[in-house]
Amino acid sequence: MKNPVAAVEKLLGVDLPDDQINQIVDGIKAKIHLDKIGSFLKK
Repeated sequence: MKNPVAAVEKLLGVDLPDDQINQIVDGIKAKIHLDKIGSFLKK
């Protein structure tokens, strides 16, 4: 959470340009947010 770009780069094992990594990070954040909303609505 403190440095999501570094986490994604480490996970992928590659050093990508920041604009590409930021798109991936934004997609992951959106998915996490939607999962939290979905679990809240199921209660």
